[in-house]
Amino acid sequence: MSYLCSASSTVEIQAPAHPTAERFESLILHGTVLELYEANLNFHRAFVQLSGNDELDGIIAELRQRTSSAPVSQWKTRARIEQSAREHHEMVDLLQARDGKRLKALVERHIRQSVFTNPPSPPAQPGRSMMRWIVSRAMWASL
Repeated sequence: MSYLCSASSTVEIQAPAHPTAERFESLILHGTVLELYEANLNFHRAFVQLSGNDELDGIIAELRQRTSSAPVSQWKTRARIEQSAREHHEMVDLLQARDGKRLKALVERHIRQSVFTNPPSPPAQPGRSMMRWIVSRAMWASL
């Protein structure tokens, strides 16, 4: 992400991430849980593809295939869904502003769905939380 946010970066930031963020947000009130889940996946796919890091994109896709496809545990409350929508927009805005420090902190919070200041510890239970831990560690290491 530091590379994406550097002033010398040649990465095109006029990305498909904003329309996917808008789609996710619009489905909060008017979509099904499955539509919301798919819109979230589409946003994250578009956002990760901005990095140009095909390996990271592939790792995340593989990790998603290893976990349950049921979106039931994705968000605990509607407030968390709404927070995720705000974070999606802010992630794109910070990327466009090339504010790597704030983007890194936001991505960490978004992945963990909480605030942390140190690399996360592995979860006690495997499953979706393990996928979040693996991805957050990979993101932490690459930032």
